Amino acid sequence: MNKNTPEAPVYWRSEMNEDIAILIFDCPGKKQNVLSTDAMVQLDQLLDQIPRDASGVVIASGKETSFVAGADISEIAGITTPEIARYKAHQGQAVFNKLASLPMPTVAAINGFCLGGGCELALACTYRVAGLDAKTLMGLPETKLGILPGFGGTQRLPKIVGIRKALELILSGRLVDARGAFRMRLVDRVCSPLLVLQEAIEILRRRPAPARPRFGLIERIIESSFFRSKLLGKALEEAEKKAKGFYPAIPAVIDVFRRTLDLPATDGNVSAEGLKIEADAFAKLVLTDVSENLRFLFFLDDDQKKYAPYKSAPANVRSAAVLGAGVMGGGIAWAFSSKEMPVRVKDIRAEALLSALSKADEVYRGDVKRRKATEIAAKRGMSRISVGLDYAGFRRADMVVEAVLERMEVKKHVLAEVESEVRVETVIATNTSGLSIDEMATVLKRPEKFGGLHFFNPVHRMPLVEIIRGKATSDQTVATLFAVARSLGKTPILVKDSPGFLVNRILIPYMLEAARMYEEGIAIGAIDRVARTFGMPMGPFELADEVGIDVGLHVAEHLERSFGSRMAVPEILRTLVHTGLLGKKSGSGFYIHAKNGDKDRPRLNPAVPRPSSAAQQETGEDGGNTHDIENRLFLTMLLEAGRCLEDGIVDRGEDIEIGMIYGTGFPPHRGGLLRWGSRIGYQNLIKRAAPLRERFGDRYVVPEVFKMLYSENGG
Repeated sequence: MNKNTPEAPVYWRSEMNEDIAILIFDCPGKKQNVLSTDAMVQLDQLLDQIPRDASGVVIASGKETSFVAGADISEIAGITTPEIARYKAHQGQAVFNKLASLPMPTVAAINGFCLGGGCELALACTYRVAGLDAKTLMGLPETKLGILPGFGGTQRLPKIVGIRKALELILSGRLVDARGAFRMRLVDRVCSPLLVLQEAIEILRRRPAPARPRFGLIERIIESSFFRSKLLGKALEEAEKKAKGFYPAIPAVIDVFRRTLDLPATDGNVSAEGLKIEADAFAKLVLTDVSENLRFLFFLDDDQKKYAPYKSAPANVRSAAVLGAGVMGGGIAWAFSSKEMPVRVKDIRAEALLSALSKADEVYRGDVKRRKATEIAAKRGMSRISVGLDYAGFRRADMVVEAVLERMEVKKHVLAEVESEVRVETVIATNTSGLSIDEMATVLKRPEKFGGLHFFNPVHRMPLVEIIRGKATSDQTVATLFAVARSLGKTPILVKDSPGFLVNRILIPYMLEAARMYEEGIAIGAIDRVARTFGMPMGPFELADEVGIDVGLHVAEHLERSFGSRMAVPEILRTLVHTGLLGKKSGSGFYIHAKNGDKDRPRLNPAVPRPSSAAQQETGEDGGNTHDIENRLFLTMLLEAGRCLEDGIVDRGEDIEIGMIYGTGFPPHRGGLLRWGSRIGYQNLIKRAAPLRERFGDRYVVPEVFKMLYSENGG
């Protein structure tokens, strides 16, 4: 070998425990183990070197929190043809088949992430043992990347957990913890994470029958060949309700199952024809725009976890307090308590405190029902929340989050008051949706300890947090806010102190444009349908009802005062608020909302004043030009995002993508708002916006920043 040629990294090492071979996977220089091509080649070679007289093989990890986090997603970018994709899948299948065909039993000793290709590796073993640790998670989340398992997962999982559970895991991309994996017989044993390797060796010594799902009579009937088409059809129907037809991997999984479930096993306890069908499906999916966009978001999300727009070390936050026990205050209190942090909640009304406790308990009850938490964990979580009408306990808080009424004078009053009740090192944050951080800071003696921490409603579901740096906010305070947001399981972005910050500044114009279209005579139902067809989780009028029309109006009027006619508020919003039609919370807004338990879609509210425009009479509920409606809704968003970049609201376009997807539900399959715009291209964007500018004025002026962002061919 040439002395100047660098040696290939060593991914695997082998050890012998008497007559048992232990293969240890440890990616050099990485926190997580990932199955790159080189790692797979080395595993293939190592399997050939196992002594034939070995009584068993253990596949283990050299990392505490990662068995195998999946295949190396970055390598998919190098796949340019279906032939290359098919070849890659066949390579992985061949290695795992070799593992499954070894003449001795094998055990996967699982600690930490066991995802995607890592889970397929474990499925190829005779047994699986998992550590009882919060970091041990298993699953096949490939559909979230627009693809399906390509290393034999669609073929092996149904044989191990049954067809119904295999479909649910693959179609949802859901991850299960060690206990959940054991309940469905995805793993054969669970134990302390410290004893996983020892337990794996003991299994090989005892050689029990591998655990398989225990099916009752009804389950056996449902999964029988006679009823299988109905089972697959129902699974597709339920998955597509959530996917809404935007994710081609969903029907592809069903098709693979339909074509392979009855094929006889050959090598590695699976069908060679079944593996071919799986590889063909993988090859078709990997080159779709949807897969490319979802992989873009995967890397974007991964980079966001490391993004640190600060230089200081964060302060240590071990306990928290919340001012204001409204819907947001209760949700924020739950967020702290769910991460094992004691939190004190203060309000001036006892009934509000009871409501906050009820809100937190409701979320915990839901977690227990969905098996995301145990009864004991829920009770412990609630025990970490204490409430009071005074500031007792606030001096113990390392951070206070103010979540009172969204009125500047009210916020100033309580912020000045609470500052005198906490320690000098305590960080104070405001949960405002758009009010000025700098103006609030004028009443504080320690403005450097103050910043914005904007959660989105409902707190337990919305992953985004906007962190707002005021002029006086110190670098350490920013670092602390980031650290706290991440410790709560949220995705933080840093935004400039400006009206509406980022998300509301982009979202509110979209909602205003919808209201303008209604005033022009385009039906509410038509507008909402176009938004949902585009991929939004709900239409703008449905969203207004969900948020509260009065809340939306308050933010919109604040933006109108700041930005003038571009953000002019349509009169219909003021009319509805004046007449008490506030949305879901009042029972009716643009829609009439069903009582609890009725899952039917809300009906359009006939009490909403109808515009006198002739267009309304002509178009009815199905009226309006779909292309025109889509352009007006989403170009409005895109152009405002460009202005946010020009105004320095965020430093990076990546923050806009993260903000809109995690803060508004902008469709992930489109890769983000700016990425959607890049597919249009600069010249086409000009062409699309020109007629709208002619009709509606300067709100459809295309910001110059897009000339730099987008090339003329849409790249």
